[in-house]
This record gives sequence, structure tokens and C-alpha cells, in this order.
Amino acid sequence: MNISRSVTSSAKRLIIIILTGLLSAGAFAQSPYFTTGKLIITFSGIRSDVGQIALGLYDAADQWTDDPKYEFTWTKEDMKNGRITVVIDSLPRTTYACAVLDDENENLAMDYWLGLPTEGWGMSANPSFLKLKKPEFEEVSFDLDAAAVRFEINIHYIRKNKKVG
Repeated sequence: MNISRSVTSSAKRLIIIILTGLLSAGAFAQSPYFTTGKLIITFSGIRSDVGQIALGLYDAADQWTDDPKYEFTWTKEDMKNGRITVVIDSLPRTTYACAVLDDENENLAMDYWLGLPTEGWGMSANPSFLKLKKPEFEEVSFDLDAAAVRFEINIHYIRKNKKVG
């Protein structure tokens, strides 16, 4: 048996094992191996510190605005200049859409007067509300495809300067 040939062969195998290990370790840093992520959402344009912010998070078109997969509420105690930033952790990575309510009377429902909303609302992707109809899920959806996804939702009001409280 030739010792130099055996050492060379062993060295090659060791290099292959090391490279395979390094490539495998690197693969764990890629998104398919992490099944959850977090959303960092800033709500802007909030008109008052009265009430709470309510968010419905949807992961399918047949849920959109009627049956959220997840529901969240936050107080406005950390609001500064009409803005609040929240973090939603440990969400499964998939496609989502958000609908937001500035729930000033804390009844977890949009209130109306003469058919017009009296509280603020917003949606992911900040669609135009000039069409006067609810946007489709696909228009406002986004992919949670990273460890963290950050975006802003603008809150809209029919009467932005209405006194509340």
C-alpha cells in the first residue's frame, strides 16, 4: 500500500466532508429553513390618542376583511406625532394582507354615520380609496418572506380634523 496515495485520498475526503458541512450550515441561514418571521408595522396619520388600533391579518382571499386569521389590538400610549410602530412576532411565513381600524370607541367595529365611516381605516399596500370599493386581497397582499418585514400603513378618515374624546 502506498502511504502517500492513502494520505492524499484521505485529505480529499476530509476536504469534501468539510465543504459539505459548510455548505449545509450556510443553507440553514436561507429562508426555507426558518418557518416564521415578524412584521414591523408603523401606523401613520392617526388623528387622536383616544381608543385603540385594531388589526386583522388575513392569509387567504376568502377571509379578506370578514374572517381574519389573526386579530391584534394596541393602545395608543406610545403614539408620537400621529404614529405608532408595532411588532408582530413568530408569524408563519406566507402571503398576508392587513386591514386596520382606528377604533376610537373601542367596540372593535367600524362605526358609520349616514353610510360613511366615522373612524379611521387603512390596509397594507395603502390602496387608493377613490374607487369607493374594497380592494381585492391580491391588491393589498404582501409576502412575509424574510426574518422581518417592515412597512407603513396610512390611516384614512372622512373627517380628519373631527374632535374625538
